[in-house]
Amino acid sequence: NPAQNSFEIKSSGKINKVIVADLSGKLIASVKTTKIDCSQWSRGTYLIQVWSDNSVTTLKFIKD
Repeated sequence: NPAQNSFEIKSSGKINKVIVADLSGKLIASVKTTKIDCSQWSRGTYLIQVWSDNSVTTLKFIKD
């Protein structure tokens, strides 16, 4: 899943918000859209929380 400029989160359900943090826990972004612009982020690994109506899913994302 490496990306350089942007990525999109797809889900069968409604996504309410997306929170991105680096591995130290620092908040990088909190958005209500599924297309994320990561062009200004440093290279590295990030944790993405996807909040839907009845669940929270955490994903790992690698920025090239």
